[in-house]
Amino acid sequence: MVKMKKFLLLLVALVSCCSLWADDKVDTSIPVTTEVKDKTFVLVISNENYKHEESVPFANNDGEVFAVYCEKTLGVPAKNIHRVPDATLNDMNHELEWLTQVVKAFDGQAQAIFYYSGHGMPDEASKEAYLLPTDAYSSDPKSGLSTKKLYDRLNSMQAQRTLVFLDACFSGSKRDGEMMASSRGVAIKAKTEPVKGNMVVFSAAQGNETAYPYKGNNHGMFTYFVLNKLNETGGAVTLGELSDYVIKEVKQKSIVDNGKSQTPSINGPVGDDSWRSWRFAERAAKTRETRVNTATTKASKDGPAIPSSAEPYTIPDYTIEGAGTGVQGTYLVKVTLDAKRVEDATDQELTKAAIHGVLFRGFESGANRQHQRPLAGSALVETQNSGFFSHFFHQPYQQYGQAEATSRQVVRMGKNQFKVSATVTVKEDQLRKDLTTQSILKGDQLGESKRPTLMVIPADSWCTANGFTKDDENGKKVSDYEAAWSGSQDLFSVVSKIGELMTDRGFPLKDLSQSLKNVGAARTDIFLEVGWKINKTGPKNSVTYTLRGLDAYTMKQVANTSGTGKPSFSAEVPVLLEEAVLERMDNFASQLQQHFDDLLKNGREVAVTIRCEGAQSLEFEYEGKELTEIIDDWMALNTLNHRYSMGDNSDKFIEFEQVRIPLYAQNGMPLDTRRWLNSLRKMLSAEPYNIAVQIVSDGLGHATLVLGNK
Repeated sequence: MVKMKKFLLLLVALVSCCSLWADDKVDTSIPVTTEVKDKTFVLVISNENYKHEESVPFANNDGEVFAVYCEKTLGVPAKNIHRVPDATLNDMNHELEWLTQVVKAFDGQAQAIFYYSGHGMPDEASKEAYLLPTDAYSSDPKSGLSTKKLYDRLNSMQAQRTLVFLDACFSGSKRDGEMMASSRGVAIKAKTEPVKGNMVVFSAAQGNETAYPYKGNNHGMFTYFVLNKLNETGGAVTLGELSDYVIKEVKQKSIVDNGKSQTPSINGPVGDDSWRSWRFAERAAKTRETRVNTATTKASKDGPAIPSSAEPYTIPDYTIEGAGTGVQGTYLVKVTLDAKRVEDATDQELTKAAIHGVLFRGFESGANRQHQRPLAGSALVETQNSGFFSHFFHQPYQQYGQAEATSRQVVRMGKNQFKVSATVTVKEDQLRKDLTTQSILKGDQLGESKRPTLMVIPADSWCTANGFTKDDENGKKVSDYEAAWSGSQDLFSVVSKIGELMTDRGFPLKDLSQSLKNVGAARTDIFLEVGWKINKTGPKNSVTYTLRGLDAYTMKQVANTSGTGKPSFSAEVPVLLEEAVLERMDNFASQLQQHFDDLLKNGREVAVTIRCEGAQSLEFEYEGKELTEIIDDWMALNTLNHRYSMGDNSDKFIEFEQVRIPLYAQNGMPLDTRRWLNSLRKMLSAEPYNIAVQIVSDGLGHATLVLGNK
């Protein structure tokens, strides 16, 4: 009997292991093809984390793995795939514009794949179905993207073939089967939009059904079986075979696992089922690649696997300051928490706040208030390693600090308002070593990514308030930086202090004094615009400040912080300003870096105007193609990730907006609009065009290509 029990336990364990392996193979054992489909373009949108609605479990994993199969199994080049997690409505429209423009450039020879995972929602009045962006409201479906408009835009591409996959339902329910708050508990049957042209739409559910998750597999059920079929066949499957398989498997598994029906639907052109013979790949992928399943674990280098499912951690509101000299390898800090109840401010919470402050805020200590820099250098490290710190601040942090019970103090500030403080010893040396070993902290404590170059300038409002303005060539009042530099006693010290705070955080600076005559042409990435006003309260002074980061190419705001510092007996503006902005600088620096990281990934945004002079026209044809089309094709091939929009145009001019260009040329030098356009100038100046071309720059972020002679 004992042997039988051991055998049964072993059998159960073996079956469980096999089951886990089978479930995981879709994400971890990826078929890899040798085919290259360089005329196929893919847009993947996965909306999991919503601002105003509940999240959609596993949606981002759906999108991530679908994109992997497009690249590895179907052979679509990575540069032809745009994956956008947690997309806003602007994101969705922008990416759809990219997809339509790039496919149009191939004159009917390109194929397109559109994938969406996230919330869907019906309009109760019109029964029209909408995809819900992460910034939309389910109570207002029109804040989303209607499937009708989606299909119309995709049809306008005139692609050779267009495949659409929608892992969403349009009944007003969530993935768990519960109804969304705006649905009033009633499932609505949204109408199905007709499909035209060479388009086929795979939808996760029909009518008033729910698109359920396949929980043990970290995917939506519909997406899982689409991927599973690609996995089993190595991509050599027809749409008809995929359709039959997905409908059968989802229908059966949903009834068994959820007790409710989910039946995928596949819609092609009315009266034409030739799409069933379309194939994803002509030959099955023969080799396989092992992929780490990021939906279940994220492992740090030389460190433990960190569960990505760990609940988000919370840090109480706190202040931190030095509390004397600790023993070697430690910091001694005083932490004060704001609490509604005294018992909420436990020793663990005080310790957590102390370690968080040492890592990401730093603190001041000593009679001269010397600032101890944060161990991580910036709050950006916390953002970049959110999975690690979700685990770290639930328990492991406790080994690096200890609150001294005898130092605990409680001050009642009002009804249900307390300030609780204690001295905490933080094992700084051990904390630094362990997080460095796990590749969380690095030599460059803001991470290894490249830094944007900054230039600190006085705000226009400050220049105006202090009389430092002049008339430009059009008679418009503009800031006079030369007059401000020579006429203000405080400007130099303020610019120097802000510059010092940024260089402490690893950002290179451009010197304002070297560019006073033409600040707008200074080769910098971001302007830091600072404005301030001194407030007097008796013998004390305080400063009210604004600090904005402006993209030097578009002058769009990319970071912002403002506030008023605490009253101080100091009369020196730089000291007051540092005291006021210090606790917000890491978050501000994080905003700057996030913008620059986006530029590195997606390109710098510029604008380009094409203008014809004299007899030259954009309607002239060269080797059978209009000049407008030739220029549009060049833009599609030379913009980063094919991102740009064509605005107003005629036979004499074209406005290109939201043009994304690389930050650096192949020689590593910074690339501005003029330099980027130079290759188009050379092309149009040579055979077979022989057009007289010149480039006229208007700052770093805009240039005009003038074609022809007056």
